[in-house]
Amino acid sequence: MFKYVNIATRYMLKTFPYFFLVALVPSAFLGFFGAPLSNILFFYDNFKTPIEDMPAGFLQVLSDMFGYYDNGWILLTKFGLTLIFISLIIGLMERHLRSGRFGYRNPLRRINESLLAILPLFLVVLVVQILFSLISSGIVVLGHYVFSEFGSNPTILSWSVTIIIIVALQLLIIEIYSICLLIPPIYMITGYPYRSAVSYAAKLRHKDAFKIFFACLWPYLVVFVLGLVSRLVSFLAIPINIICYGFLYLYFCSLSMTAYYELTGTERMDYRRKLGRGV
Repeated sequence: MFKYVNIATRYMLKTFPYFFLVALVPSAFLGFFGAPLSNILFFYDNFKTPIEDMPAGFLQVLSDMFGYYDNGWILLTKFGLTLIFISLIIGLMERHLRSGRFGYRNPLRRINESLLAILPLFLVVLVVQILFSLISSGIVVLGHYVFSEFGSNPTILSWSVTIIIIVALQLLIIEIYSICLLIPPIYMITGYPYRSAVSYAAKLRHKDAFKIFFACLWPYLVVFVLGLVSRLVSFLAIPINIICYGFLYLYFCSLSMTAYYELTGTERMDYRRKLGRGV
């Protein structure tokens, strides 16, 4: 069950000193303005917070669960930084695993090589997340309306029902992520057209579907525990948020690339060279 978790974690730790600085830039921005898994931790933060009548209650829940801000530039900057720096990390990892070489030379070339592989997925994820946020916020408000009443604190029943539904939806989102996971390395390494890369990714994932799903679920379990710690020790909230975002960046990029090599049996050249040589 932990096969791909172990492979991705070993590679992430091996390359951590080199990739951490790349991931730190977007992680610092995102960690200062928001927190991962805020939609799940919302229930811990707002257990005694009344939910107002529609539409104010819905808008407040939407903002609290998903960190939607009044300033649209924050969301645009978040999207742009994530896209650029994940493209850079994936580009550097692809070169390292393929040739055994690592270096920061020609960063724009690395971004350009992986951007076309990642941009369509980002757009899909963006649409899915918007729909997920609207549906989840609506479920919270509807559950409050059915099992409690507007203007009062949530009840244990209303919170229990909505938590179960939203966790189920979150698992569905992770399943979608696990399906998309292998598309970037396939597109970059094989040179297949994008539609063929998607089809091949689905076939590869089918070989070890549950293990790959669990590998995508695992970091969220870690982030959830760290998120609870940040709630208990409030002055650590921003540092923990930054660490969580950095961890998610490096882990998922490592998982995407190493899972492809493992499933296809392609030889990894990073085993043949020491990291940092052949720059």
